[in-house]
Amino acid sequence: PLLIGLDGNGTLVSNGGIIEAPQLFVGRNPGSTGNVSLTGGSLTLSGELHVAAKSTGTLTLLGGGTIHS
Repeated sequence: PLLIGLDGNGTLVSNGGIIEAPQLFVGRNPGSTGNVSLTGGSLTLSGELHVAAKSTGTLTLLGGGTIHS
């Protein structure tokens, strides 16, 4: 899985890129913070998407960014 903000702070910024992962966790464990910003491009997941499951997380799509699951 792709883990952004697992046990601390994490940020992923993609401008027109292609990201592929089985799962995405944005802000996973208590006390952590995750931020993902996707401008254009795409995010393709073969599994689950979790945002702020047990902590703080944001997922921002701008400029035609897409998510495929």
